[in-house]
Amino acid sequence: MCVFKPYLQTLLRLVPYLSFEVNLPEFRREGLECIEVLDRIAAVGKFNYAVDCINGLVLERWLEARDFLQVLNACAEKTIEVFWKTSVPISSQ
Repeated sequence: MCVFKPYLQTLLRLVPYLSFEVNLPEFRREGLECIEVLDRIAAVGKFNYAVDCINGLVLERWLEARDFLQVLNACAEKTIEVFWKTSVPISSQ
């Protein structure tokens, strides 16, 4: 179960960015579920990830949830930071 699910489902408004850590392979299932929860909250959201802060984001472009689920499912890193962004303008929050 996505440990953030209760918190994510109580969002009162969309946020422009959100991130969370996924330790692999132990918590792959939970990471995948978090992606699915965020996609249900806002299908306009896009995903990317980083392995460390020095090298920045791994993917050249942000992906929709269905594509990012495949990336996360195949990821061989030990720990990643998943980033989610929405296209909601900050002024409409």
